[in-house]
Amino acid sequence: MSDFEAILQAFEESGGDPQFLKSPKVASLVVSGNQVLGANEIPGVTMTAEQLPDGVKVRLAVEPGTRVDLPIHLCFGVIPAEGIQRILSDFQVGADAQVEFVAHCTFPNATSVQHIMESTVRVESNATMRYSETHYHGEHGGVQVLPKARIQVDEGGRYFSEFTLSKGRAGKIDFDYEVDVQKDGVAELSAKAMGYADDEIKVRETILLNGERARGLAKSRIAVRERARSEVIGT
Repeated sequence: MSDFEAILQAFEESGGDPQFLKSPKVASLVVSGNQVLGANEIPGVTMTAEQLPDGVKVRLAVEPGTRVDLPIHLCFGVIPAEGIQRILSDFQVGADAQVEFVAHCTFPNATSVQHIMESTVRVESNATMRYSETHYHGEHGGVQVLPKARIQVDEGGRYFSEFTLSKGRAGKIDFDYEVDVQKDGVAELSAKAMGYADDEIKVRETILLNGERARGLAKSRIAVRERARSEVIGT
């Protein structure tokens, strides 16, 4: 089985439809470890990817005024049982644009895998960005997931994100999002995760309302059993 076939199988296990990663009509990006296995641009959407020793540096830009009809599909994963994947991502959504991202992060065989995600996001004036991220970590609990995002929502912009892990072990998750919302802007953050055995789940969500009529909502639903632990900090 090729690396691309393996990552597509893992993508499907995490709840994704592999056909979206093959369609020329859908913008998509597929990263396994530090290898970019596939990238498809469409009009109004540009992608650049730079290979790093332990991951990939990615920039995704949506041109001002662009309405992306179909969600942009992203797949990040590590197929071997051990490894480190560092994703440095930069999302730029131009003024008046509308876009939705559907991301799947999958580590089906992990016994000792570290996934580090450092993101910066800019949603310009009156633009809308939706970002849905689903994780699958396998059944061994050998994953450390460390996502950190700093998001800027300009005047009248709208940002919605959802992080979901409901299948398999959580391992260790340390989730850290901070959003700066300007005048008439909206930010909504949602995190849902389940842990058991000795899993650890930590969620930190901060929304800064820095303009008139700025609005924000941070919502976390965490379930743990057995020896698993969770901590949620909202500001």
